[in-house]
Amino acid sequence: MDYLSGRLLKGQPEEVVAIRAALGDHKHDLQGGLWNLLENPKVDHDERLRAACALADYDPDNRRWEQVSGNVSAMLIKSNPLVLGKWTEALRPVKTFLLPHLAALLEDEKQSVSKLRLIAEVYKSYAHDDATVFAALEKKLEEVISPDPAATAAGQSQSNTAVALLLMERGDKVWPLFKHRSDPTVRSFLIERIGPGGVDPTVLVARLRQETDVSARRALLLSLGRYDLDGLPLAERQKLLPTILSLYQDDPDPGIHGAAEWLLRQWQAADRIKAIDGKLATGGIHGQRRWYINRQGQALMLIQGPVQFDMGIHQDRHKQNIKRSYLIASKEVTVEQFQRFRKDHPLLEKLRTPSNDCPMNSVSWYDAAAYCNWLNEQEGIARDQWCYEPNTQGEYANGMKLAPDLLRRTGYRLPTQAEWEFACRAGAGPQVGFSFGLPTHGVSLLYPPEDLIRQYAWYSGNSQFVSHPVGSLKPNDFGLFDMHGNVWEWCQHKYHSFKFGEVLDDEGVGSPIVFDKERREIRGGSFHYGPATLRCGHRGYTNEPPSLKSLDKGFRLARTQAP
Repeated sequence: MDYLSGRLLKGQPEEVVAIRAALGDHKHDLQGGLWNLLENPKVDHDERLRAACALADYDPDNRRWEQVSGNVSAMLIKSNPLVLGKWTEALRPVKTFLLPHLAALLEDEKQSVSKLRLIAEVYKSYAHDDATVFAALEKKLEEVISPDPAATAAGQSQSNTAVALLLMERGDKVWPLFKHRSDPTVRSFLIERIGPGGVDPTVLVARLRQETDVSARRALLLSLGRYDLDGLPLAERQKLLPTILSLYQDDPDPGIHGAAEWLLRQWQAADRIKAIDGKLATGGIHGQRRWYINRQGQALMLIQGPVQFDMGIHQDRHKQNIKRSYLIASKEVTVEQFQRFRKDHPLLEKLRTPSNDCPMNSVSWYDAAAYCNWLNEQEGIARDQWCYEPNTQGEYANGMKLAPDLLRRTGYRLPTQAEWEFACRAGAGPQVGFSFGLPTHGVSLLYPPEDLIRQYAWYSGNSQFVSHPVGSLKPNDFGLFDMHGNVWEWCQHKYHSFKFGEVLDDEGVGSPIVFDKERREIRGGSFHYGPATLRCGHRGYTNEPPSLKSLDKGFRLARTQAP
């Protein structure tokens, strides 16, 4: 008995179970020593786990399990994955005590996706078909699913629980999380963790084919892009490719178009995208599409108005109306596109712009206005719809003019700051700072989760202080890329202050003449800056004169949609 009880604390799982059975007649003599060992945190981790396995058979109903089950659950999950199933089975008699702690481990925001997968396997094994046990996990998602934005509990813990339920084939309460809400934080974490977490991709594919909610379909497309070749082999991708290409080409929703584009790029199908773009580059909306591609290959997404939203942050927050529908480019104007207009336009610090598909930098506000008029000419837009006029010297410089009815004209122009912010938010509410969620202030802003923010923004934390090809990272829910980071973007209007809580019907054009002394709005942050500048409502630490050229300032296009 002495030899076997000593071996009980050292053996492999099969030995422990066999010795436990062999010593069963002496369990009352062994229980006291085993409990003392299990409850002593100074004892070796492996010995305590084996003591727990013995006590699970010898004394499964003892209330002392309530005190040690948290530690036992943690020790179980830390064990070698190759023998985890055997330890799990040995502890099955005390599963009732372990399940609540396993659920807490699932919700741990710091839990790695590999550990999450193991915990889910153990939880599923213990819960089996017990609906009441699964209901306790599903209840954790109720606040997120609630239509009341005030009830939303944003964070990684709910996304971990959701991934675990999908791993356990209990996804009924999970699918609603893919729908966009005013706080999309949990949805964004779910998109990131579902592939690395080991959820079977065929489950997502099946859901994509039956899902009717447009925003959920966007999220499912982005989720599929998080699978590597081990999770979604090349052969399976090839089967799906025609479906994704069809969504990119034919789906009327701009967000679906943008999400499908990003997914196709992850699947190395850029050549197929280019071929489709060539066929669709007509310069206008056709059929039911709410997006189009112009003759320069630039995609513009329709934002249907009128809309009202909470604009700005902190003391600048106010209600803003936009009374028109408008179009905004899915990407920033690239070096290649701008140099078709001005072939020899210099770049500041070329090393900061590694390729021609990076956003154009070293452009002033005046340069951007001049490009818009050149593009109007290339696209055959009538001159009475152009938005800018040169100064008396024929230059786009100090003294140039804005059309008095600029916001009613349909030519290319820069977005107003309200148009830009509404497009950037893409349905995200004022309680979050980014199109993908996260609070407007606090620790999450200063130290945002790297595995989330780096999926949407080139900023100081991941850019290596250079710009990157447009459209490399995920789009927002409107199908717009790089609204956070890469380069600052010029906006139409000069900087002016807002009063907290005021309601503004629309933005006027302001002074019809543009002067150097009137600083213009910049938005979006850049590869040089930290996460605080990337917020939807952030207006730039300094507002720049329209003549300024710098290495991290560019622009994207906008147009007013004809009634």
